[in-house]
Amino acid sequence: MKVILIEIVDKLFWFLTPYNRGELLFQLHYWGFIGLTGATLLYGQKHHVAYYLGFLMTVLILFYQYNGCLLTQLERHYRQVDETIVDGFLRIIGIPVSKDSRISITLGGLILIFIIMILLYVRL
Repeated sequence: MKVILIEIVDKLFWFLTPYNRGELLFQLHYWGFIGLTGATLLYGQKHHVAYYLGFLMTVLILFYQYNGCLLTQLERHYRQVDETIVDGFLRIIGIPVSKDSRISITLGGLILIFIIMILLYVRL
């Protein structure tokens, strides 16, 4: 799967250097997640929340199946840097950055957002 995604990114963004491809993916990953979550929380109707819950379940399944986030693996491939979108948050709250802390925060965040979305779905 990762090889196929690399080929797609290479063809879509052939005009960017590999590092810039990784940086673009990193920014889309970070801001896309924040934007999608925020828009769903603020403006989502019941069916939007249901779609987002399905999206979160898909992300969780892929996280377990591929031993981490596929987008993060692509970012690392292109940027050659061991950094994820949760590293900044870990530094802010004072937790040392490690694979275990990244996984814990990622899964904890997904579960928290999932619970919030279920509560929102029930209220709509």
